[in-house]
Amino acid sequence: MKQNVYTGVLETLSPVFIGNGGEYSPTMDFIEEDGAIAFLNEKKVIEGMPESELEEFLSYLKIKQQNDPSSLREFFKRVKIPYEPFVSRRVSKKGIVRSTEVKSHLKTKGKFPIVPGSTLKGAFRTALLEAHDIYKREAVRQKSFTGSDVECPFLGFSDTDPGLEEDLCIFVCRRWHVKKENRLPLIFEAIQPGMKYLMKMTFEPERGEIVSGKRLFNSIEEIIKAVKSFTKKNVQREVAFMKKHKTEEIQKVTLFYHELIKEMEGLKENEAIFRIGMGKTFWDNTILKEEDWALYQNTFGKVKPRKDIFPITRTLTFNGSFYEWPLGWVKLTIQPPEELTARIRKRFQERQQQDEERNREEREEEKRQKEEELRRQQEQEMLKKMTDFEKELYLMENEKQAEEQERLAGELFKKLDSFNEEHQKKAAESLKKVYEQAEKWSGAQSKKQKAKVETIKKILE
Repeated sequence: MKQNVYTGVLETLSPVFIGNGGEYSPTMDFIEEDGAIAFLNEKKVIEGMPESELEEFLSYLKIKQQNDPSSLREFFKRVKIPYEPFVSRRVSKKGIVRSTEVKSHLKTKGKFPIVPGSTLKGAFRTALLEAHDIYKREAVRQKSFTGSDVECPFLGFSDTDPGLEEDLCIFVCRRWHVKKENRLPLIFEAIQPGMKYLMKMTFEPERGEIVSGKRLFNSIEEIIKAVKSFTKKNVQREVAFMKKHKTEEIQKVTLFYHELIKEMEGLKENEAIFRIGMGKTFWDNTILKEEDWALYQNTFGKVKPRKDIFPITRTLTFNGSFYEWPLGWVKLTIQPPEELTARIRKRFQERQQQDEERNREEREEEKRQKEEELRRQQEQEMLKKMTDFEKELYLMENEKQAEEQERLAGELFKKLDSFNEEHQKKAAESLKKVYEQAEKWSGAQSKKQKAKVETIKKILE
C-alpha cells in the first residue's frame, strides 16, 4: 500500500506546553532568580558540598518530604554556601514563580523539548472527524462514539526533531474566569513562541476513509483544508467570546486572536494553523455540532452550562499585570522550502556539537575528580602507616600552596637541633629539595634565608 511521506515544519505561535507528567519543586529542585529559574543537580550538590553542610542538606531533603515550606535559596543562605556551582541549567521565566511547582515539558535527554506525534495526530483527528460529520446523534446520546475508524489510520505523524534548551521558558499562567477573578497560578515549562521544529507526516490515500466503504480524503491538501476549516470556526468563536467579555486585562489576548485570523487568511495550501497541548478549550477537543448543544446539556445534572459563556475559563499566561498569551497555537507547513529545513537542522547540529564538547569537558573533569579522590584515599592510607616525622616531611614536600609550604619549611627548620643525627640529615635533604623548587637555595637571597641554607649545607656535609 502506497504511503506518501512529507517533511513538515512546526512553528509555535504562542507558548506550547506538552507535559511529561513531572514537576519541579522550589523546595527541592530550583532557585528563582531575576529573569530565570536555576535548576540544581542534586548529584553535584551531594558530591561537591562540604561534609559538615552535607549532613544538614540531607536533613533538609528529609524535611521537604514533610511539606516544609522553606526553599532551597533559604537553605543555601543559611549555610553560607553559594549555589551557583551546583546549577545544571537555567531557563528564562515570564512572571513570578515564588513557591509554586513548575510542570515539566516533554524533553529528550532531559533537556531538549519535543512535540510528540501523538499530540499532532490528535489535533488533526478531531478536525477531520468534525469536518465530515461522521458521528451519529444517537451515539452522542449514548456516549458510545467508539471504533477503529476514529483513529484515522491513513494519517501518521512523527515526533518533532528535538529543539534547544533555550527554546523553553517558564510561563506563569492563570485560569481567566468570565465572572470572577482567579489568582491561583499555574506554572509551566513551555516552548516559547517563534520556535521551529522539523517532523514527518505520512498519508496513505488508499486508506483515506473514516467510514468503511467511503473514501473522504484523496490528498494531503484536502486534509489541510479540513483542519483549516475547523480552526477557523474555533478562532472566530473565540474572538466573538473575547469581544463579548472584553476587559482591559485580556486586551493583549484579544489582539493575538485578531492577528491570528489575519494570518489564517494568508495561509498557503500547504499550511495550517491549529491548537495542541495545554490550554485547548472544549471546542478545540470536540466534534460536537453547535446544533446538538441541547444533547450535550442533557448530560449534566441540575446546573447546565450556558452556551454563550461556555467554557467559562481560559488558561492564559499572566505577566503580573495582565494576560498575554493563550496556549497551544502552532502552524504546520508541509513540504517547506529546503533552505528553511536546512537552517533548522543547522541550528540544532551546531548546538549539538557545542553540547558534545561541553559533555566531553565535563567527563574529563569528572574523571580528573575521581582520580584526585583516589589519590587522596591512597595518600591517606599511606599517611596512616608513616611515623609523625615521616608524615611531616611528606606533607611539606607535597604542599601545593607556596606560602603554606614556606611556613611548614620554617617550622621544620626550627626543629633541626632537636632531631637525632639520622632524622636531622633526612630533614635537611627535604628542606634542600623544597628550597630548590622554590628557587631559594641559590642566587639572590635574604640574609635570613642565606643563613638557613648554610646551616642545611653543614648538616649534609
